[in-house]
Amino acid sequence: MIMKDGDPQQHNEIMAAIRSVMCNAITGGCGYHIVHNTWVKYIGSARSVIKEKNWAKWEKIKRMIQSYVYCLMKRGSVEDEEEYAIAKQILFDFIHGPLVRGVCDDNEDFINKIVHWLENHVLVHEDMFLHFRRRGVRTLGVAHSSGHEGTNFGIKAHSASIKATMGMDKSAEALSLQSAIKTGELDEMARHDYNARNKKWSNLPSSPDTCRHAEGLLTVVMLRRDLYVARRVGEREFEVEYIGDAVFLKDYLDCGIFPLFWRCRRVTVTDDGKLVCSCKAFEEDGILCPLGNKCTQ
Repeated sequence: MIMKDGDPQQHNEIMAAIRSVMCNAITGGCGYHIVHNTWVKYIGSARSVIKEKNWAKWEKIKRMIQSYVYCLMKRGSVEDEEEYAIAKQILFDFIHGPLVRGVCDDNEDFINKIVHWLENHVLVHEDMFLHFRRRGVRTLGVAHSSGHEGTNFGIKAHSASIKATMGMDKSAEALSLQSAIKTGELDEMARHDYNARNKKWSNLPSSPDTCRHAEGLLTVVMLRRDLYVARRVGEREFEVEYIGDAVFLKDYLDCGIFPLFWRCRRVTVTDDGKLVCSCKAFEEDGILCPLGNKCTQ
């Protein structure tokens, strides 16, 4: 997946590259720009509408609405058109519901303003941010460009920085130097991991043969194993359900409004002995699926 912003020149160049060179790539949009930036532009602070005594409640409601849209960009929220239709209806019902109406004193114009923002400035970009429409594509869980903005700043603020006045040759030299320095840092980390075979914090048999990051992922997977139940339904097929616990569900639901659907995953053993899960988490992130945002909930 290639994430781009609203710059039309950038958009056209990327689409041309996808058509001619990167034919298996797809495009995506930054969820932060789609949600937060449009909210600031079309809704604003709402202080002129909301009474001072309700400001704190309004800030919480605003975060709930935006967080709900952000959920649609992540694994485990909605996974097909039917669930998406249900999730949208839940959000619209919430916006028209008593909590929002109570905070804005039944100001119908303001409620319609929020609905207009959602319909005309967010949902119109659903192909750019909905997770289920890019399931199985290697996206590394990216839904926002914030991390890349930091990378861009690092490139420009580096000791071997790239400046706007540089030509392509000088820019390429600077990028190559930055890459060489970063490669040296990663080599040093790998050497340290290779020598650190005695991981006292892990009792898994894989501990001597993995780097710290990989062992940490495996440790978390093993800690979560009791939260799942598996049934064998075929010679090479299993059904897996996330059963969780009451404390987790209470904490999760107390955070606000979220689209929450029951899942039953199917795990298949291939001819060469690999496990393939219908959640597609490994295909997207390259990480074992129990870490994938509780993908079987």
